[in-house]
Amino acid sequence: MQISQLHWQEPKAKQYLEQYNGSKSGTHFFLHDTQPDLRAQLPTNAKYLAPGDDVEQFVRSLDYSNPKVVRGCHLLDFVGMVDVIDTVKASKGRLAVKKAIDDVLKQAAGEDVKSYVEYESGIPFDGKIGILVEDYYGEERGSIIEHPHMKGIYRVGKVIPTIGFELSRLAKIEMSNVAKYDVDEEVCDVNGRAIDLFNTKHVENIGFKSDQSIKQDEAKKIIELYRKVADSGLIPEGHSFQMEYGINKTTKAPIFYQARLFKPFAERASYDIDVLEWRKTMPFSTFGITPESGIEVSLAYLDEEGIQYSSSKESVAFAYSASGKNQRGSTTLDIQPKNIEVYLPYQYQLLEHGHYRWLQKAQVSLPSVVRNIEDRLESSIHLAAESEIKVKVCSNGIVGGISLVER
Repeated sequence: MQISQLHWQEPKAKQYLEQYNGSKSGTHFFLHDTQPDLRAQLPTNAKYLAPGDDVEQFVRSLDYSNPKVVRGCHLLDFVGMVDVIDTVKASKGRLAVKKAIDDVLKQAAGEDVKSYVEYESGIPFDGKIGILVEDYYGEERGSIIEHPHMKGIYRVGKVIPTIGFELSRLAKIEMSNVAKYDVDEEVCDVNGRAIDLFNTKHVENIGFKSDQSIKQDEAKKIIELYRKVADSGLIPEGHSFQMEYGINKTTKAPIFYQARLFKPFAERASYDIDVLEWRKTMPFSTFGITPESGIEVSLAYLDEEGIQYSSSKESVAFAYSASGKNQRGSTTLDIQPKNIEVYLPYQYQLLEHGHYRWLQKAQVSLPSVVRNIEDRLESSIHLAAESEIKVKVCSNGIVGGISLVER
């Protein structure tokens, strides 16, 4: 996906993205300047440092009454660069912010970043980025997308620190066995009602949960902010997008952090996936559409060994788990498959860091179907086996299915 291929109904949006470098600074200042009713839901004391500008003079100009967060910015991060440049929290004070800026600028100039961005975009990357510094709103945060095949349906994610992690942080004790965050995701309608995915068989007959992990009122406020951003003209027409948000601890209102493209809207296919051959996803948990008969692709795990093993294949379904003993999160920047057709995340929670990069890139994504498809598939997926493993993948845009191709 290239910026040059996109069309904005509001030309100012593209101008702001180009002037302020993409999904963080560009979106912030566009919304601040053109949408006065949204200013209360933007981070306060935001200032932009353009590539090559004087860092020392910039940090002297900041208001240090609150802790800061330092975000690297580049035009390409509106269409990619997920988890490529770090976002750094800086405690109060000029020296802490200066160090955070220097660290982010140094990271962006690294060869691993240059290599990955050029792989992802096909555009030479010189490592020169802008910096957005703004007030910090805490660890509670989340993401939301509108489903690209069902307008009016939203996947809402929320991340909060665990009690154990907060206690260890306050006590300044490193506890490696304590999970840092709880991650919740709900699929909601426009009113924030969470869909009961276990009891929803067809989109014409949706059931709702009686108890939501993200409460309806909170989900509704997040969706309302998302819709206001969509209506502002910021997003190129015909595209679903991801919005990252925080929470204002005083007002409990969501705070806009950034927006990046997800996928073009495309009407779901008319066929159902009811046959027993498929290991199926939950409704609204697949992205991308295949022919009714499905597509046949090689299977590999998304690591160096899997990429090497499948490098000669024309199209591959790559499986990846973003959690586990090592808390992997996002893949490292040297993971650069050139033949990814299908993405098979092990987890159901998709919007937290770890999966979004590949959901965005793959033509089709099916979460939580590969884990238990078959014992031998589970054991073989991590190995560069001599015999090729193939799967058939089917998706109507709402429900997806996978089956092992028998040889």
